[in-house]
Amino acid sequence: MFNDDKFKMMLGKMIERERGSNFHNTDEKKLLISTLNVSKVYLDKTDDFAYMGWNTLATYLRLTVPFDKMDLFEDYEDTITEIARNLYGKQGDNVLKSTHISPLPDDYEIIDFNQISISDEITQAIDDAEIFMSNGKYDSAFDRVHTAFHGYLNEILRINGIEVNKKDNLTKLYGQIQPLIEEKIDPIELSEIIKSTIRGANGMISSLNQARNNYSLAHPNKSLIGKNEAKLIISIVSGITNYIDEYLN
Repeated sequence: MFNDDKFKMMLGKMIERERGSNFHNTDEKKLLISTLNVSKVYLDKTDDFAYMGWNTLATYLRLTVPFDKMDLFEDYEDTITEIARNLYGKQGDNVLKSTHISPLPDDYEIIDFNQISISDEITQAIDDAEIFMSNGKYDSAFDRVHTAFHGYLNEILRINGIEVNKKDNLTKLYGQIQPLIEEKIDPIELSEIIKSTIRGANGMISSLNQARNNYSLAHPNKSLIGKNEAKLIISIVSGITNYIDEYLN
């Protein structure tokens, strides 16, 4: 008789041994196996009739997988079920009838941008970004953070009496904000060091702009930014906006 842990281990080995056209490519098969290792596997034995032969009862294979890998598992649901069914065989009166896939609850970090919610447009972009981050989709959140940051810089400059063109990119807007911050550095003896840090952020702002235009869902790009890289840039933007907000809002 299988327990859940043993079945999970054997299922991974059987998927690894699978040959033929059941998988689109080797990389997807490897990803499926590695994700299975961090997923939850539960053999749900029931008293439901399996309708796969006389006097057989249904066992359901319940897979709880990371949210961002659900599409992969759903693409291969029939293949997984076939392999699992052959592996399970007949356990007492039970046979494996089908596979059910659900998201694995995960406590993804939601990087806070509430301090910059100074207009309805910005607030909406932040709300969208938080929903994406709560599901671990930092690559999708990345574009919404860009929108919020762009709107925030426009608003901060307006609040501080500087006329701007809303179509100006992030690099140009940030360049106009720098002199306003540099006037307020404390203590004065530290000003040159902090000024260098603030100006050094120009490169990060430029990178954010380029990454959004060339590696996000904002445009029909072939390659998208990775989850860890998107999270890094989102965190940097959060730090910059926190610093700006302390002085200028």
